[in-house]
Amino acid sequence: MTANTHPNANTHPPTNMQAQAHTNEEVNAEVNVNQPARPAAPVVLEAVDLRKSYGDQRVLDGVSIRVHEGEIIGLVGPNGAGKTTFLECVEGIRRPDAGTVSVAGLTRSAGPAAYHLAFGAQLQESSLAERLRVAEAMELFAGFYDDPWDIDDLLRRIGLTDRRRVFYRHLSGGQKRRLTLALALLGRPPVLLLDEPTTGLDPHARLEMWGVLEQLTGTRTAVLLATHDLHEAQSRCHRVYVLDGGRIAAEGPVGELLGAAGLTTRLRLPNRPWTDALLRAVPGWTTSRVVAGTHYAYGEDGFAEKALAALRAHLAGGPGDEGQPEAADLQQVLAAAATGPTDLEDLYLTRTGTPYESPDTPNIRD
Repeated sequence: MTANTHPNANTHPPTNMQAQAHTNEEVNAEVNVNQPARPAAPVVLEAVDLRKSYGDQRVLDGVSIRVHEGEIIGLVGPNGAGKTTFLECVEGIRRPDAGTVSVAGLTRSAGPAAYHLAFGAQLQESSLAERLRVAEAMELFAGFYDDPWDIDDLLRRIGLTDRRRVFYRHLSGGQKRRLTLALALLGRPPVLLLDEPTTGLDPHARLEMWGVLEQLTGTRTAVLLATHDLHEAQSRCHRVYVLDGGRIAAEGPVGELLGAAGLTTRLRLPNRPWTDALLRAVPGWTTSRVVAGTHYAYGEDGFAEKALAALRAHLAGGPGDEGQPEAADLQQVLAAAATGPTDLEDLYLTRTGTPYESPDTPNIRD
């Protein structure tokens, strides 16, 4: 079943999912992030209204997620948003307080032997016996399946061929991550659950890993991954779920989400007491956030240019009234201002955490 150290891992039966070799030329390929993969494909993972609390702390508050065959789905959100708890509920490590989960048409009521057939998993934290060699770990886990991935081929694709006789304790952090991913892939699962899969990987290893994952989606394997790497989520995932405070704050292809939220252009500049009121008055403004003394203002097409023009107009107009920017301060802000297109990071900023609220305008438009 999985490449993890869950105590029941060695009881999971094999899966017959088939996979073909992935050429080196395909390693750098990225998915088309503008449309979901195989929109008419069957659903292979569905969580409905999952709820989970630890004492008085509600970690999952009605989370529903659906993954289709062949999709790569990203689960993003702040630390403590519930990403790992959600994955653990799907994996059977934790039992949700309410809600249902099905993977490849199976629920936990089918029993662990049948349920764990449907997925492979790489946990956020896992370990193996320190004196277990890489090849020995692969052979051990391969014994759980009728038709495992060829060990030599998988080690080559994951970049661990030259480490096959090395003890687990002598592997680097990135190499350990690659090994646990290889163990998760051994059974050719129809669904792959990954928690921070590229943590500790160098760029070359990260590309090789994505080459393997994208090859799997070509054979109908679905991938659900939790990650803090927003660039990776945007460039590699067909859709993303933004999780915040145990709830889904946004879901869909990144481009569609940005357009629907009016987050077409971004203006970044130092925050000042007068910044918010000035930018809100610019046509096309949609929302703002302040992070670490920097003001991020978002708007529709042309907003950023209009905002800069408004700032320059204030500068050309000479000294302002009380509460208005001084010329020297305004010059500093203009010199540090930067514009650009929006991406998943901007959606993340505007859909997670506490919204920025100025003292005079408590209700920010979202």
